Amino acid sequence: MMLVLAVLLPLGAQTVSAQFTILPQAKINKTVDDCNAYLKSFNEDKIDGLLKDIKQRDEIMGCAIMTGRISLNMIPYFISYFANFLLSLIGLICVLFIVIGGYYYIYGGLSQNKEKGKKTIYHALLGMSVAILSWVFINVIIAAVTS
Repeated sequence: MMLVLAVLLPLGAQTVSAQFTILPQAKINKTVDDCNAYLKSFNEDKIDGLLKDIKQRDEIMGCAIMTGRISLNMIPYFISYFANFLLSLIGLICVLFIVIGGYYYIYGGLSQNKEKGKKTIYHALLGMSVAILSWVFINVIIAAVTS
């Protein structure tokens, strides 16, 4: 027991610098002043064109959040970013419920839960398909608004 504590104690004492956020972030080494200089190097028309480039979109939006210089033309991209995050979360939950439904279906002969397992899998797949259709709908609307 003491050996386990001796190994785990130094690991727990280390500081974790990353924070969990669902918003896009600038590169870790950028400060607020770096982001201000980065955003000032572009005019509004150039930023609007760069937001369509996926590689630079997160960098620009992360700097805009860090500095507070969020413009109206960034809102559709924030909505798209948030929708992608929610879709990945919904995907994880659906996979979890498919596994639970499979468990009920496999061991249903022992406890008569085969129908419960089938319904759980069916509803998980139905929820995933609704989530994917809503994601497609959101991206079509955002493409129409931003073009």
